[in-house]
Amino acid sequence: MKKIAVILVISILCVLKSAVAQDKSFVPKADKTVDQHEQVATTESQSYPNRTIQFAGITWDIYNLTTSKGYAGKNYWSNSPSSVWVDKKGRLHLKIRKVGDEWYCAEISAQKSFGYGEYRFNVSSNVEAYDPNIVVGFFTYETDKREIDIEFSYWANKAKYAGSYTVQATGFSVPFPLKYQGANYKSTHKFTWTPTSIDYQSYHGFSATLPSPDSLIYSNSYTGDKIPPAGKEKLKINFWLYKGVPPTNLQEAEVVIDAVYMPTVSYHK
Repeated sequence: MKKIAVILVISILCVLKSAVAQDKSFVPKADKTVDQHEQVATTESQSYPNRTIQFAGITWDIYNLTTSKGYAGKNYWSNSPSSVWVDKKGRLHLKIRKVGDEWYCAEISAQKSFGYGEYRFNVSSNVEAYDPNIVVGFFTYETDKREIDIEFSYWANKAKYAGSYTVQATGFSVPFPLKYQGANYKSTHKFTWTPTSIDYQSYHGFSATLPSPDSLIYSNSYTGDKIPPAGKEKLKINFWLYKGVPPTNLQEAEVVIDAVYMPTVSYHK
């Protein structure tokens, strides 16, 4: 009896194996996690070649580096629609995401140069609330010695101020607190770049100019002899991890930019 039972089991297994080989419907399908932007795989190896977005009236390239770590902070960078997107209200979203075991940052770069003039950024996120390892950057860049920055980060030290104005390769880097007023986190940050000065200003709310003295967050100016000349610089916005170190709270993060204004371009939602 035992021999007969064994023979029957073997026969049944052979029949099932043959059926699976002939019918692809027996092949298990990988489960996909769906979020509000796309179906996302468990790795970020899928790229979106030459993906761009329209924001603030212009076209932006989206940085992509998923096969090796590099660039700012030595991070992975994703151009996935789950990392960079513009919502129905015209607001830009950049997200630091964990996919599998890796963290991916986000950056966009304007396709054209705008040169001297005023660069203004309307930010609705609470940039003081981010993990100490997270950096938000608004800057013009041509080379490491031709870069003008407005950044928000604690640089891994929560005792520091979250905001900073920097002109790279000059020694000019000035930190400042955001001084939010209650739960209203809307703020404007801008710099006006000329051949002889770079004037920075931050204030509460969204407006083209300082609405009132008590709205001022901070201001400062660089008038040294190393002001970058206008050339082939590109305006960039990024959201990344300092030194490539994951957030201490191990949580994903998102920044929302309501509007950006560049020289010769006036954009309103």
